[in-house]
Amino acid sequence: MPDQPLSDPGTPEQPAQDGSFDREAVLAAPVCVIELDGPLRSKSNYRRTKAGSAKSADWARHREFEESLAVLARQARPIGWPLGQRDAALATRPEVVVLIVASSLLDTANMAKSVTDALEEVLFYNDASIRHIACVSTRSAKNQRASIYVTALEPGQPPAAHFAAANRLAELALAKQSQSSQPEDA
Repeated sequence: MPDQPLSDPGTPEQPAQDGSFDREAVLAAPVCVIELDGPLRSKSNYRRTKAGSAKSADWARHREFEESLAVLARQARPIGWPLGQRDAALATRPEVVVLIVASSLLDTANMAKSVTDALEEVLFYNDASIRHIACVSTRSAKNQRASIYVTALEPGQPPAAHFAAANRLAELALAKQSQSSQPEDA
């Protein structure tokens, strides 16, 4: 293997061999924050149901949820959001990192699929572009809501860049949480 400088950023086809990445580029990557004022919906176990069952009859509500979330995402999407080219190879499309912070009755493990399906064609062409996803939940029947943070990195990033992007999204979520928990000035 030829010698490579430690700061070699690599290319989409050939990522940096040493796991290095441009931290400033990760910090400058665009972020989309979607606020959902209402419950998340889960798709868990719906693929294994028979047509006509009570669960399949509920499928229309899942579709409605995804369509409503897609509208919110379009409204929140920053101008110039990088989708990449639809027909381009996956390795050349932006790499997506997602954080879902929710107050919900859903199990944490069941939150992501409906959310990411709703964001397809809005923030990425398909969920194969997602490199990292995290869900944090507070179990609650009251005030069910979610904040969804999404960032898009340049293609060809090593896992360390995805972790750094996830940390950035977590910092944004923490800042929002601390602002909302502060008492308002009289």
